[in-house]
Amino acid sequence: MNIYDIARETGLSIATVSRVINQDKNVSDKTRTKVQSAIERFGYVPNAVARGLAVNASKTVGLAVIDIRDTYYATVAHTIERELAQLGYNCLLFNTGVQVPEKIHYIHIMQQKRVDAIILVGSVFNDEHLNVIVQKAAKKTPVVLVNSTLDVPNVYAVLCDDAAGTRACVHMLAESGRKNILFINDAHTYSANAKTDGFKQGMADNGLPCNEDSIYHAPKGIEGAQQLVNDLLQQGKHFDAVMTSEDVSALGVLKALKQNEIAVPQAVAVVGYNNSVFSTCTMPELTTIDSGMEQMAKGATEVLKQVFEGLKPKAVKRIMPNLVTRQTT
Repeated sequence: MNIYDIARETGLSIATVSRVINQDKNVSDKTRTKVQSAIERFGYVPNAVARGLAVNASKTVGLAVIDIRDTYYATVAHTIERELAQLGYNCLLFNTGVQVPEKIHYIHIMQQKRVDAIILVGSVFNDEHLNVIVQKAAKKTPVVLVNSTLDVPNVYAVLCDDAAGTRACVHMLAESGRKNILFINDAHTYSANAKTDGFKQGMADNGLPCNEDSIYHAPKGIEGAQQLVNDLLQQGKHFDAVMTSEDVSALGVLKALKQNEIAVPQAVAVVGYNNSVFSTCTMPELTTIDSGMEQMAKGATEVLKQVFEGLKPKAVKRIMPNLVTRQTT
């Protein structure tokens, strides 16, 4: 059964049937009832793509993450998909990987699919080469960046104030008497750089020394941070607190400290970031900064709702992080 069959059964033109399917207001109630009765009688399901072309809307949003296995991206993607469903929109999920050419490739695919909007999750999508592509895409399709920002028309950002999060964390540690605080980052993204800047500012605000021996980079994951801390301890490095840019890195820190029989938090305090499920899987449980993952996800869909309704939302919406104090501080 297709639209031609419905037209034949009702004795109406294909154009009239199409107007009913696409909810054209310029159709009489009698005609609308006749077409809808035929659709129900024959179980006809309108082709979503064809309908989207007719009304210039596919009721579909493209959602891109670099790795859905990551708990951060999984949480944000799940929340966005659920929120979009409540708005009557379908969600196409794309795992782009970390390489810029792959990200560009998937943005092009989303455009080819004629999605009504594009959501890019994470500051990993903020890159000088990728930004050019995003700017071009935004000329035709609204783009929402989750935890990143790009100052161009039709691009909207919902992000956590990561600098404020790490700054507040340093202040908490300083007030508890910690003086030799290290910061371990696992990326060089917009968000990671904001966290580093907040750490530097927090150290300065509290009169604590911050130099090249205070900030370190470790590969993403447990093993990277674990190896780094083991190396620092073998070198005789002294510290009484460690902050990390991700909870998973903090797990590596805790493992290294346990291997070296260093008490947490008595000798060294440890703080993660994101308040992921990992933060309550450790013994002791991890103090962390809640970056408002679900808040950002809901904020992204709220921005799109306003755009779809013809409103003009703010270009940037900021979420304030919260410090969640547990047993590692």
